[in-house]
Amino acid sequence: MQTRSFSTSSVSNMSSKAANSSISTRTSISNISSTGKVLKTSVNNNSSSTTDSIFSKNELIDIINDILNKKFQDFDQKFKSLENKISDKIRELDESIHNMIDSRLTKVEEDIKILEEKFTKHDNQLNILSNELTNFNTNLNSKQVVTDSILESVENEISVMMNAEILQRVHELESMAFKSDLVVNNVPVLENESLNNYFSLICQAVEFDLSTIVPPKLFRLNSGAIIMKFQTPGTKNLFFKKYLRKRNLCLRDINFESSKRIYISESASKKTRELFNIANKMKKDGWIHKAYIQNSSLFIVKKENETPIMICIREQLLTANNNPRSPLAPSSK
Repeated sequence: MQTRSFSTSSVSNMSSKAANSSISTRTSISNISSTGKVLKTSVNNNSSSTTDSIFSKNELIDIINDILNKKFQDFDQKFKSLENKISDKIRELDESIHNMIDSRLTKVEEDIKILEEKFTKHDNQLNILSNELTNFNTNLNSKQVVTDSILESVENEISVMMNAEILQRVHELESMAFKSDLVVNNVPVLENESLNNYFSLICQAVEFDLSTIVPPKLFRLNSGAIIMKFQTPGTKNLFFKKYLRKRNLCLRDINFESSKRIYISESASKKTRELFNIANKMKKDGWIHKAYIQNSSLFIVKKENETPIMICIREQLLTANNNPRSPLAPSSK
């Protein structure tokens, strides 16, 4: 709805003009009335003396009335003309104000329309940005899930590797206590026996020069096995090589009346011996090619001519087997 208003100053000016015109008209009428009175007085004063005058009293009054009527008619015409001019001015002013207001309102409406279009455009852009942010968050969450999975996998692998390294280090530390030891099996326990004498006789049988080393410490275990604890791993290895060349050491070599074999092997921790027993079972079942203890550590060979693998924990041993449906041939055991 459009609201129209008029300028107060413009209307005031027009009112002032009308008022001035009215005052001027009243002044003229007043002047005319004064003139009529003067004439009338003059006529009355001279009526007695001017009976012989050209105009009679009544004629003079009619003349004055005619003059006044003409004046009033002229005034009325001028007043109506002024009134029409004022009305025209007011009409023109009203139209001008209306046109100006309409123009301003049209401009405001156009500006509002432009603003609405801009807001609509901005809303569309915001919606696009919102969708892009939603897609970005979705992709980010998806990538985060993948990244978390990868990190978890890497952490697990690192944990397994660290555990394997720790277990291997612990195994190495445990094995150090046994690296200079050999175990002798199948030697009967006798009362008042001399383990040093047994060792001297074994050295003679395997052709090892006892004078080149410091004799090892000897003692029996509850199981009956004899432990040879050499001073160094190197000394132990020299003696063990001599034994491996002979291979047929028996009780008769240490003055027993028996040809039963004497077995000498490298010593190892209880855990390593348990793993060695499992490896021997796997060898018999054809899952691996070979198992042996060296320097107090367990080694296996999966297939013939393959590089030996050191075993520290049970899981390593069980994952190293071959296909149980394809056991190795007896000739390759």
